Amino acid sequence: MIEKTQKLATTAALSIFIFTIAMSCIASQYKLGPGDSLRIGVWGHEDLKTETTVRPDGVISFPLIGDCNVRGLTPQELAAELELRLATYIKRPAVTVSVQQFRQIQVQVLGEVVRPGTYSLIATSKASQAIAAAGGLQSARAAATANLTRQGKTVTFAVDKPGQGEELSLEDGDLIYVPTKPQVTVLGEVARPGLYLIDKGTRLSELLAQAGGTSSLADQGQAQLIRKGQAIPLTRAHFSGQSQLELLDKDTLFLPPMPQIVLRGEVAKPGTYRLPVGTTVFTALALAGDLTEKADPKQITLSRQGKSQILDLTAGGGEIQLLADDRLEIPRGRREVLVLGQVRTPGSYLLPPRSSVLDAIALAGGTTDKAQTEKIRIYSKGDLDTQQVLALGQDRLLFEGELSANPALGEGDIVFIPESKRLDWVKLGTVLGVFKILQEIFIGK
Repeated sequence: MIEKTQKLATTAALSIFIFTIAMSCIASQYKLGPGDSLRIGVWGHEDLKTETTVRPDGVISFPLIGDCNVRGLTPQELAAELELRLATYIKRPAVTVSVQQFRQIQVQVLGEVVRPGTYSLIATSKASQAIAAAGGLQSARAAATANLTRQGKTVTFAVDKPGQGEELSLEDGDLIYVPTKPQVTVLGEVARPGLYLIDKGTRLSELLAQAGGTSSLADQGQAQLIRKGQAIPLTRAHFSGQSQLELLDKDTLFLPPMPQIVLRGEVAKPGTYRLPVGTTVFTALALAGDLTEKADPKQITLSRQGKSQILDLTAGGGEIQLLADDRLEIPRGRREVLVLGQVRTPGSYLLPPRSSVLDAIALAGGTTDKAQTEKIRIYSKGDLDTQQVLALGQDRLLFEGELSANPALGEGDIVFIPESKRLDWVKLGTVLGVFKILQEIFIGK
């Protein structure tokens, strides 16, 4: 128990010693001013021991020498000044000066602190101590630097780096202002649009990370930074972090959605697509699965702002860049026609625009020897109740008919070439020849 008590006493004595040394160090550098309470002694002259307070004009009164201006002097400097002036009356005077009570200064602390207001602090206080007296910083909102205003002049100091604020001494009437972090607005295609507080030097890529990143519909190629009413176009370099552009207070970042492009007609996947501004017709068609077999690549209609133009993909039309709300109509060029009956390869065929009956028959490999070309039947759009009979040839010679009766075919038409009912003299001759041979054999026998 005794040993424990001795340890506590030793610890307490050491703490008092350290505190005394620290206060002595502070006092040795302390600049005297109005309101400081001083104790002044002269060795060997108890009658000269004085306790006094520095008057508002920075002056004290001392025996023998009268008034003495102490404003701005350290205690050591004041002791030396008194020794010099007392030397007229005392041989080799030794003077000691100690500060019994430090004067109080009034400091305002405003802005992003917990308790803004005016605080009374000892004159040796530093800026960091004033902020601590105000409850500390509003950590989420306080900027990294604060302003100290003194007699109309302002200096900036760091509040987020230990040591820098502590070195800034205060004076009576000082004003400390901790501003809010720069505030920027993020609008458009981001995960979390809204207002954001950022640190000085924050870049665009870092802001986007705070906002949850861009959405899949964002058109980064059309993004803008609005600063003081001026629009600054942004590039992909800004979003990748390669650009050195730093955000400022009250900046607004706008990320527009990719514009809508409508594709209709003969494409694999017609519909509405979100594509970046500047996308070419070729790229848009590729994203839609490309043209179908029936598409006419020379008659594509581009509708833009109430006007239309025809694009020919075979003549550079696919390189045109699309804009917001453009519409592409891909018409059907090839017609699907069914060719049946006495042709060499019956089946379904895709015909170019303005193809005729003869073209369809040619694609089917031509007619067979049994074809009755004088009575070719055309069923418009596959309607079997409506037929048109054409005579395109006589005696199975297809091109001996009237070419004016060779109409163009439409989508879904059926071409039927019937079988001829005429007597086949070649086959008949063959049969008769065989019959004659048999007759001679049996009659001769």
